[in-house]
Amino acid sequence: MGKARTCTRIGRLATIWFFATAIAPIGASGQDSTWLAAPGSSAYNVGSNWTTGTVPTGTAIFGASNTTTVALPPTIFAIPPNPTTTIGAFRFDADAPAYTFVRSSISSPPAVLRFTGVGIVNNSSNAPIFDSTGLVFANASGAGNAIIRNNGFLSGNVGFADNATAASATIINDAFVGFSNSSTAGNATIRNNSGSTTSFFDTASAGNAAISTFQNGTTRFRDRSTAGAATLVTTAGGFTTFQEDASAGNATLTISSGFVSFQDRSTAGNAVINVGSGGVVGFGATASGGSARIITDSTSSVLIFGQNTSIGSIEGGGSFFIAGALPSAQLIVGNNGLSTEVSGTISSFSSGSLVKVGAGTLTLSGTNTFTGGLAINSGVIAAARDANLGNGSGSLSFGGGGLQLLTSFNLSATRAIVLNAGGGTIDTNGFGTTISQAITGAGSLTKAGSGTLSLNGASTFTGGTVLNAGNLIVNGSLASGVTVNAGSMMVNGRVAGSSVVNAGILTGGGAVTNLTLNGGAVAPGSSIGTLTISGNFVQNVGSSYQVELNAAGQSDQINIAGAAAINGGTVTFQPQSGNYALTPASIRSCSHIFDTTPITFISHCRLAASQRQQRTQRSMRLVRFSMPTPATPPATLPKCSRPWPSTRCRRRRARRRCRRCRATTMRASRARWCRACSSS
Repeated sequence: MGKARTCTRIGRLATIWFFATAIAPIGASGQDSTWLAAPGSSAYNVGSNWTTGTVPTGTAIFGASNTTTVALPPTIFAIPPNPTTTIGAFRFDADAPAYTFVRSSISSPPAVLRFTGVGIVNNSSNAPIFDSTGLVFANASGAGNAIIRNNGFLSGNVGFADNATAASATIINDAFVGFSNSSTAGNATIRNNSGSTTSFFDTASAGNAAISTFQNGTTRFRDRSTAGAATLVTTAGGFTTFQEDASAGNATLTISSGFVSFQDRSTAGNAVINVGSGGVVGFGATASGGSARIITDSTSSVLIFGQNTSIGSIEGGGSFFIAGALPSAQLIVGNNGLSTEVSGTISSFSSGSLVKVGAGTLTLSGTNTFTGGLAINSGVIAAARDANLGNGSGSLSFGGGGLQLLTSFNLSATRAIVLNAGGGTIDTNGFGTTISQAITGAGSLTKAGSGTLSLNGASTFTGGTVLNAGNLIVNGSLASGVTVNAGSMMVNGRVAGSSVVNAGILTGGGAVTNLTLNGGAVAPGSSIGTLTISGNFVQNVGSSYQVELNAAGQSDQINIAGAAAINGGTVTFQPQSGNYALTPASIRSCSHIFDTTPITFISHCRLAASQRQQRTQRSMRLVRFSMPTPATPPATLPKCSRPWPSTRCRRRRARRRCRRCRATTMRASRARWCRACSSS
């Protein structure tokens, strides 16, 4: 325990010392000097080893030399620190061999170089090596393509401040590497070994760096720092943490037997997070997944401790655990619009729920046990069985999204189904499902896709139903009307409100309140049957009334309690097999005759040519519409038909009419003709 506290104190002192070094006052630019081709020693701070006879303070230039291992002087360890060497730049000319910079002795304090100008500039083909030395890059200095071996606390640390950059350096970290202010890791490669830490503070960025963190090593983002577009690999027991207001930015994170955590108000941003074997990602109570994409394998885990944690998208075979303690804990996914599949499991600690947002499709193919329900507020949830949708006791609610079937299955009868504002869509996708319970809410229901949706419950949702494809069967009741734009709707129960058929067909022997045919068809019954309309019926031009009849004289009927307005359309007859007095196939066309009695409107049909030898025109009473008031005769009266006077007939016209209907009394007197015509 005491050893742990000692290590913690040492780590804090290292951080204070490093940042104090980074922000120490910057001296004026000094003189330049070149390392000799044959210096008298390897000591950096001996003036005779330089062409000017003095140690440079501006730019130290390195070219061809027989001494390529340069010993840097020790730093006096104090707070504030006293860095031994401050320099504007190290420049390596084209003929420079591979130089290595070390501290003067293993027992001496760490050597620290502080760059305040352009930093390390390498024009040679050999990367300079800084071994066991402390380095500080300030202002806009850069590490070039240096190889930096940060071999422990007593060997110094590496820090970048102000607008400094790690450029394309390779940093092997066994101690501490820090980025503060607006500095960046650039395109560096950083390896955090056991017990080491690389930290980003203030608004620093990991840039496009590649950072690998191994056992007990840590990569930490704090304040408002960001992972930028870096590649972060956390493996073999390593840790990557985001704290305070830090962001994963557009980074790519790969976790294998490691741990990545988002704490405080941090966010995963737009990162791609690959959670491999044994990897764990955790989101704290107030952290956010942003628009990140999380991809898991079968042995990985994602832990969500927040109450309303939003993640761009989730996918793969891993385990997602909604760990929020409150019953209202939610995992909100889909805001990046991607279409993904979760073949793993989604579970919850208490009664956590899953909320789908965004335009994409989330396919759930695992056995999910979260108990707080599934809300589809945007996009699509695709499922092949009810167990994909969470525990059967959880609700299924819609707020603008849709459910797509991948096979035929029925929703659990214990699952409450709610249509909220924005409504919901059920796409049967060529399959079938039955909902036996009531559907509630103020939203609307849209039926899409081929296949059949059967509604058996007493539903009370008030937003109406739209049928755009496939089959809709109402065996229960609906509290609002249905609009049929395509497909077939069968009403065996009751539909309240006003229903409209624009295309497709409405069938069944149930009841509707009001019905308007604009371009579709109505066919009462499933065989010969009666459709009841408790309100009004309107048939417009382009619509069709399909009547099924049999040889026993039975036919489909529509019983109308309200008013019937026939504004156009056609009647189509569908005879069943049997022996008819007049062959049903000979029926050609229909005309309408209004009776003077107040209760009936009778549809008559004229026979085809094969039946025209009959002495009088025969008619079949096929449909009777009950009406509360007498029918109004047409504006244009039928010629020679009761009850209008026979004085309207003229003998010449009578002959033409007689030829038209083939009556045998065409040469009779005018009065007899009119009586015969009227009796037809």
